[in-house]
Amino acid sequence: MKTTCKILIWALVLVFLIFLIGCQEEQQQQQQPQETMSPQQTRLVAAENIQLKKDIADRDAEIERQKMLLTKCEEEKEKLNKSLNQKSQGLMEALMATMDKDAQNIRIENEELKKQIEELKKQLAPNE
Repeated sequence: MKTTCKILIWALVLVFLIFLIGCQEEQQQQQQPQETMSPQQTRLVAAENIQLKKDIADRDAEIERQKMLLTKCEEEKEKLNKSLNQKSQGLMEALMATMDKDAQNIRIENEELKKQIEELKKQLAPNE
């Protein structure tokens, strides 16, 4: 039984080594095509890299432009909010002044009506 285990272990080690060697060869084969590019392919890759760098620069410029627009919009929003607050405060003050004036007029009218009621009560009282 010991020899069977030894044979089995050696077989597993051998399979593992074959697997590792196969993986290393595959990695080397994948790296070789990149290292052996033709001059035309190299120029194409270089041109593509240059275009990609230009595209990135264009995108960065657009992002900066959008950030500036956002800042301007936020400043305008703040100005509008301040203006709205000032106008609404002025409107509230005008409404309150009008309401106070109306309340005073109502109080005066109420007092006059109370006086009229008292006079009518006095006129009715002697007749009874």
